[in-house]
Amino acid sequence: MDKVISELARLSVEFAAVPMLSRTHGQTASPTTMGKEMAVFAYRLQRQRDQLAAVPFLGKMAGAVGNYNAHMSAYPEVDWQAVAQEFVPSLGEAAAGWRGSGCEGTRGPGGKEWRGLPWERALKALSGHAWVPG
Repeated sequence: MDKVISELARLSVEFAAVPMLSRTHGQTASPTTMGKEMAVFAYRLQRQRDQLAAVPFLGKMAGAVGNYNAHMSAYPEVDWQAVAQEFVPSLGEAAAGWRGSGCEGTRGPGGKEWRGLPWERALKALSGHAWVPG
């Protein structure tokens, strides 16, 4: 991602004075420059990259619903919660919080489900907006 951002930033300088007709919703719009458009995408991707880098990664090994069913059926004598609380942080990950009878699981910050990467949408937009009809 850093290479893409760097290249877009370089292109924004190289093409700063190259005029082009902008597009919106597939239709022509106001005049702009190719450099300005590249700078917009470089900024958007850098912002998304910074946000992704700030997300803490959580780890767990409690199974699909967080209750160690498969683990306990294989080795019922093992205290799997204790093993997980020691093992997961040893990988450099923050252990997922234990909440009542369940595990926090794969929910992200604030308990929100993972919705995909915003930079995917930014790259898709770049591919749709940066073409020049031939």
